[in-house]
Amino acid sequence: MLTTEEPARAVSRLRWAWQLLGVALAGGAGLLVDVSVLWILAVELDVPRAAAAATSYAVSGVVVFLLNRSVFGARGGDVARHGRRFLALFAFNLVVTTLLVPLLAGGFDGALSPDASLLLAKAITVLGLLLGNTVLYRTWVFTGAATADGGER
Repeated sequence: MLTTEEPARAVSRLRWAWQLLGVALAGGAGLLVDVSVLWILAVELDVPRAAAAATSYAVSGVVVFLLNRSVFGARGGDVARHGRRFLALFAFNLVVTTLLVPLLAGGFDGALSPDASLLLAKAITVLGLLLGNTVLYRTWVFTGAATADGGER
């Protein structure tokens, strides 16, 4: 016999799955924007590589932020607060990636080639951050989104 809580749990799990997919797709779109803008600036417009890389990464960050605001229904919320929190999480992710990728890659050395170790370490780190970021987007970054009646949730 179904309880009244079981459909709510099913809806919650489905929402979580869609949000996880949305975060992954937003990240993929950000990567495509990053690479495209980098190519245009560095190759087509002959902008110095460091400036092109920084610019393309910043543009992709804006794209990812806006897409994730949409994924979490935060379009009507406080964009400045969401932006500050997103930047804080972005900085945290940068530190985690910088520390964790070399550490994990070193653990795989010997069993895998150095290139494969690095790529596997990066993939594991990205997967962990995908899961962690989805939780933090839901519970912290994009909280306070506007509801249809003008209130906040």
